[in-house]
Amino acid sequence: TYVAGVDFALSFGLTYPADENLEFQNSTLFMKVLYNAEVLAKSKMPIFVDGVLQTSTAISPLAFPSSGDNQEMNVILSYDADFAQATENVFSGKVVKGWITIWPPLVTIIIAVATREVLWALWAGVWTATMIIYNGNVLTAFLRTLD
Repeated sequence: TYVAGVDFALSFGLTYPADENLEFQNSTLFMKVLYNAEVLAKSKMPIFVDGVLQTSTAISPLAFPSSGDNQEMNVILSYDADFAQATENVFSGKVVKGWITIWPPLVTIIIAVATREVLWALWAGVWTATMIIYNGNVLTAFLRTLD
């Protein structure tokens, strides 16, 4: 779950195909992230650093511009700067509006003040946050809170 308009870093592992171009120490991996055909980020990294093949990377800062379920970003990787022979991967996530994130601490404070039971108030705050993550599903939120 992500908050609309708030920056995050997208980290991922890399696997390389058997390619003669990777034998050169100056090979570069070009990356870009698209959201609704708009480029959100571009980056590049050397495939070898001090003679060691890189197996993970991150792209940041990224932010989903709007909220909703299953928002998708396309991550495109290529050995060419023009992305002629590129690999495309889809990254998706649930994105909520920023104001909804105030509910869990608000519920916690109200219950703690009203009942003077801090542990129950904390549990209710966690349960409220879990309900946000699981789209308001009360039973799933209850069961995930117990995990």
